[in-house]
Amino acid sequence: ELSKKTKFHKYLGITATISLYLHMLGAVHILYRDIVHHNIFPKMMLFSDVVMSSYFIGRGIQLRKKKEGIHNHFMHRTMMFFGFVHAIEGSGQIRFTAWYIWIISRFLPENIAPWIDTTVCQENAYPLDFRAAATHCVFPYMIRMNLLRMMSIYFKFLFFRLPLNKGYTKTKASIV
Repeated sequence: ELSKKTKFHKYLGITATISLYLHMLGAVHILYRDIVHHNIFPKMMLFSDVVMSSYFIGRGIQLRKKKEGIHNHFMHRTMMFFGFVHAIEGSGQIRFTAWYIWIISRFLPENIAPWIDTTVCQENAYPLDFRAAATHCVFPYMIRMNLLRMMSIYFKFLFFRLPLNKGYTKTKASIV
């Protein structure tokens, strides 16, 4: 028999999983419609978030269903956290990286800033029909996406530095 806490966790987990997969369907739909006219490389990087977050969440659910001791509980928690980190790349990390790049671009010469900052690149797009489109700003877009992924890797590193994960140092290398 499941305890009240376990039943509540399972209920919230099902709700969060449904919400995540609806969110991922929306992301795929937006990527398919491609309103800002992405190049193939940013599309692939954006789609990798959908794949990775879905994989990690699915794997976390699969590990929890096995119920084979504390190691599976740790792996369940790890996979769910990794899935969460990749799912929010389009909301949390992207805002920080865009802000960070914006600050850096303010100190760069006017002719170099569009190669670093996507907002400057899109503001200077010519013809005017291409303003706010990602078509001609692939390089700064890729810089932002790579910084964003590095931030996600850093969050994963911080996860293993938490005191509640100290007993699992042997499994770190195989997960990250």
